[in-house]
Amino acid sequence: MTSPSGVKTTVAVKVLREGLDANSQAMRRLRDEARMLGAMDHPSILKVYDLTQLGGRLALVTEFVNGQDLEGTFEFGPGVPLKVLVEIIGRVAGALDAAWNSTSAITGRSLNLIHRDIKPTNIRIGRHGTVKVLDFGVARAAGLEREAETHPDAVVGTYRYLAPEALDGQVSKPEVDVYALGCTFFKGVAGDSFYGRMSLTDQTVLSSKRELHDAHLKGRLHELPGITDQAIKTLLSDMLDFDPIRRPDAAAISRRCDAIADDMKGMDLRRWCEARTWPPEGVTKGHLVGKEWTETPLDDTLDEPIASERETKQMDVDDPNFQPMPPETRATDIAAQGAVAFAGMALAIGFALATMGLLAMMLAWFVLEG
Repeated sequence: MTSPSGVKTTVAVKVLREGLDANSQAMRRLRDEARMLGAMDHPSILKVYDLTQLGGRLALVTEFVNGQDLEGTFEFGPGVPLKVLVEIIGRVAGALDAAWNSTSAITGRSLNLIHRDIKPTNIRIGRHGTVKVLDFGVARAAGLEREAETHPDAVVGTYRYLAPEALDGQVSKPEVDVYALGCTFFKGVAGDSFYGRMSLTDQTVLSSKRELHDAHLKGRLHELPGITDQAIKTLLSDMLDFDPIRRPDAAAISRRCDAIADDMKGMDLRRWCEARTWPPEGVTKGHLVGKEWTETPLDDTLDEPIASERETKQMDVDDPNFQPMPPETRATDIAAQGAVAFAGMALAIGFALATMGLLAMMLAWFVLEG
């Protein structure tokens, strides 16, 4: 991206397809996501720079995290060392704690934000040791109103990471994120999903009764590699407890991860990232790649003004790929930070939407088509 003064930097751009109505659910979700990202300030939460139009398409501009999602690190090469994984889980827990406890600069209320779709593909690992939680498209925040509709009978999330109470249709609370993070943690330790290849129907039955779930949890923990530290097993058992009240909160998980990692030998996250052989960055050969775009002001049909939480240009947004829907349709993980990365500069801080040239060296993973 190129600023009016000619400074260039690389950003990530999430682009909706052309021709969407300004009040469509995809547009509303994107605006919701931008508002939520703009309301938070934490090193492990993706920073949003702008919501704008590129060639008639609504686009969310965020920081570009050069690296790989956690799912990819599980699958590429030798995987993630236990100490590094514990540190990653602790960082994500810290981000979830901040999302819940942050105060909105606009409303003055606690955000009480719940992500509702924590999973390995929504956690990005940077090449220099950064950890970022992505995709707040289906997040819910008591301190911020959503534009997009969330049907009360819809199960939100990815089914292998859903807590028992979520499958039961109960209102989401922070404990659902803790459970999903526990499932993510388990996959990194075991190399397999906590629910294995279980069907959604079987998972729902297993999650309906405590005795069934407890037996499954006990068996899966017993199957973990023999080198697994007992402190890790205990933390996993607590995070994956059937009863949400008995799960530790995100702040406690972060502290426990710090303590466990401090007692473990081996490279820390930063050193591991620097020493790791990273796969080449894939570029989707879409029709937007290689083009140069100029930013244009948002249509007057968009109802809400730009809202600034960090004195940067923000607006309400959400990711079209994660609209509320039955979990069967969400079984396939969708890459979390699907976007087109441009060479250029982070947008000018302030409220003015200046027309600026977007040099689309779109390095992106892919364009999200509402």
